[in-house]
Amino acid sequence: MKNLFSLALALGCAFGALAQTTFNVDVSCLPSGFDNLFVTGPWCGWCANDVYNTMTDPDGDGVYSVTVEELTGTVEYKYAINGFVEQENLVNDMVDGADCAPITDFSGYANRTTEAGSTTNDYYGTCDGTCNDLPPTNVTFQVDMAEYEGAFGSVTLNGEFNGWCGDCAPMADDDGDMVYELTIPLTGDTLEYKFAIGAWEDQEDLEAEASCALTTYDEGAPNGCCFVNRFVVLEGDAMVQDVVCWNSCQECNAGPVLGCTDVMACNYDSAATEDDGSCIFGDDPVVPGCIDDNACNYDTEANCDDGGCQYLDPCGNCGGNGEDCSGCTIEIACNYDPLALNDDGSCEFFCPGCLDETACNYDSTAIQDGGGCLYPEDLGTCDCNGNALDECGVCGGEGIPEGDCDCDGTVLDECGICNGPGSIYECGCNDIPAGECDCDGSSIDECGICGGEGIAEGACDCDGNVLDQCGVCGGD
Repeated sequence: MKNLFSLALALGCAFGALAQTTFNVDVSCLPSGFDNLFVTGPWCGWCANDVYNTMTDPDGDGVYSVTVEELTGTVEYKYAINGFVEQENLVNDMVDGADCAPITDFSGYANRTTEAGSTTNDYYGTCDGTCNDLPPTNVTFQVDMAEYEGAFGSVTLNGEFNGWCGDCAPMADDDGDMVYELTIPLTGDTLEYKFAIGAWEDQEDLEAEASCALTTYDEGAPNGCCFVNRFVVLEGDAMVQDVVCWNSCQECNAGPVLGCTDVMACNYDSAATEDDGSCIFGDDPVVPGCIDDNACNYDTEANCDDGGCQYLDPCGNCGGNGEDCSGCTIEIACNYDPLALNDDGSCEFFCPGCLDETACNYDSTAIQDGGGCLYPEDLGTCDCNGNALDECGVCGGEGIPEGDCDCDGTVLDECGICNGPGSIYECGCNDIPAGECDCDGSSIDECGICGGEGIAEGACDCDGNVLDQCGVCGGD
């Protein structure tokens, strides 16, 4: 019997370890129009949508679900759409202190976890249901392989945004011009990346401090010096990176970049590939800065010009572009700007609005009556400032003041009556109640005495007489 029980327990544990795990995700924060939504993770090699992991919403309540079998232990996962064209981003949530995606580097990835056999209730792209994801930036990466020495198979893009995965992001050269391209949606701020051959069969080895790279010094790096990667700063909806030659910050067959190549000069140019004799060395110690006293950022302590001098623009801004003081300079225009010095052609002369000065939305700049005037009664208030009548009928008033009992400033008397006469009655705040003979609740006894005890025990009348032998009260 004991052996049978042990076998049953073992089987129960085995089936429990491979229990069904149900994933539920609310898509309130996901833009409409996606073709498919699925759950993925390392348990399927970060697979795209398939029959077993594609989520559905049969009842149309905006919550998509799928049950995945044979998962074990702590399950790492995330949600994605349209065959991995886009995936949820939880990095910003984790940076802000959330805890729904504990597997994260707080910059490039953040993945959820749950226990096998559990049921999740998540929100796509957010930990708490707050739609805080910024729209992705579609970035096009381009690398020219014309000067690559040797044969190569696939060209791949690797970065912190895909976990430096090797060959998971192959690039394509559809027109055969040796320029390989790949466009992917990215979120974040500044992201590092580099180009590689296949799954790290070869990779770029950019020079430290190159103008197109970020250098992180680390003796543990494979080269014993540092990690040197390209970078992109995400801006807007779409970006197209310049075509660069493999392992270079420039395009292939580019001519030399002239400039100062001496790192000891105060005008050293890290992007220069050929020295043009322009290096400037100041008196020791070198203090770089603007040495033109006509500049608005002239530095009296500088002894070596760093090429950063700036001058006042027509608006009076140091280093400005002259646009800050541009605007409409025609006084009769609706959008006349008295501070504008340069007319930018933005003047508008059709200015509809509410012309009733008593209206809450009176527009002093309007020239044509556009209707739509609003008054307190339209807003459900007693004035245009959003105030309401208080209990005393005062617009925006504070009601009955503390300590008062009405809107006239009256107070409660000692008997708790608003504007009452006070304790003027026989019992203070009240008369003697009906049926009682004093303020203590007493009544008149049978002898006519208030609060009396009536005929004494053994007596037959109020005078204290008793019955005689003949039964006569007070008899002889």
